[in-house]
Amino acid sequence: MKKLFTILAALAVFCCILAGCGQGAALEQGSKVYDGNAVFELGEANTENFSVSIPEKGTGSVERIVIGSKNYTEDFSYSGGVLTIANSLMQTVSSGERQLRVYFEKENDADRDVLDDSCKILFVDKVIRTAQEFQQIGEDLNGSYILANDIDCSSIQSFKPFGRNSGDALDQNNRFFHGVFEGNGYTVSNINIDYRDLEDDPYYNQGQVLGIFTNIGTAGIVRNTTFKNIRVDSRTIAGAICGNNEGRIQNCAVLDSYVTQDCGFGVTCNAAVAVGINAGGGIIENCYAADSAAINRGGWVLVKAEDGVTDMYMTFTANTIYQLAFCGKTWGLIQNCFALDHGVVQPEYMEEKIVSSIEGTEEPFEITERLPLASDLEFFGFSRLDDDPNEGGDAFTGRMVNCQMLSFAEMKTAQNYIDAKFDTAVWNIADGAYPTLKRVFEI
Repeated sequence: MKKLFTILAALAVFCCILAGCGQGAALEQGSKVYDGNAVFELGEANTENFSVSIPEKGTGSVERIVIGSKNYTEDFSYSGGVLTIANSLMQTVSSGERQLRVYFEKENDADRDVLDDSCKILFVDKVIRTAQEFQQIGEDLNGSYILANDIDCSSIQSFKPFGRNSGDALDQNNRFFHGVFEGNGYTVSNINIDYRDLEDDPYYNQGQVLGIFTNIGTAGIVRNTTFKNIRVDSRTIAGAICGNNEGRIQNCAVLDSYVTQDCGFGVTCNAAVAVGINAGGGIIENCYAADSAAINRGGWVLVKAEDGVTDMYMTFTANTIYQLAFCGKTWGLIQNCFALDHGVVQPEYMEEKIVSSIEGTEEPFEITERLPLASDLEFFGFSRLDDDPNEGGDAFTGRMVNCQMLSFAEMKTAQNYIDAKFDTAVWNIADGAYPTLKRVFEI
């Protein structure tokens, strides 16, 4: 009987190990042991256990772990300073950023729980490695994404912006980005968005709200990314990062980018280098824009003639005044952000396009369309708290805190960014250069 009991006990231990149950189960470590902030890609293709180095702040075994707000007492093991969590457990966590906390067992101590918060895990739906994968973000606007390298989109002739904003808040067809986009210090470059390539597609509302993201929704986060050589040709509301922001944009830079609008009325129509409109709940912080321009470029538009029937094309003159170097208008909060002050620059033209005839007109005629390279960039952005805010929207809302237009030399002065509390764990800051982003998460 004693021998039988021994055999059964050994069998129970063996079965427990196979099942991966609890702290006593020795799990196979993942091929990479993370040290610090880490990434876990959700999906069936990922079958590895997750391993992370945990400083030994307690003695004995690990009693439980907490991922986000959920407690777990099994499906993990701890040995030699490495915590390994079963893949099956990790797959049950929804995408987004979660804090990993670890509670150790301590002997001969009434308070046996020691909290270790040395690791954040970003659970992502997709690790982005190619331009095509980046373009596909538009297919799931609630997902979480991270860049594994720089993304060059020059192979995509006409980029499809992420989401849709019709301008009508009650439109059930609107699609806003409510996910997490973690640039992880990398650069997205060479994107061309032209409303004329999209105007026949009702999904984009004839190009009235455009950017890489049409609208960052209330739950959306875009952070730790450099956007370089982004060209956005819009009708009205536009910015290199997004047309409209209702979420949070953090630690981003816009370089060598060019935003235009074909708006023939008003002063700005809310097109700017980085963001068109920052809505009431929107927060933009610790970002900058440099070596870029926003311009109302004029051109031609299709209108109805006086008889209300005949289509005809009318021209209007580009307004080169009051174009905005960072944000078109804010009802929300923009803080600790900078933009390069070009001063007063006479418009220069990169292209002249002559249209000698237009289908549907009785007689051919000529229209010259000129695309300015730069304009008077005297203003950072408009707030509804301005003494003389633009027409439209509720007055007395919107704040810009410690936001400045800086000269070329000032934009490359480290102390300006240090004073603005740019996080040196995220940014490389040195005199004589624009700040650059560091890698935040291990992949």
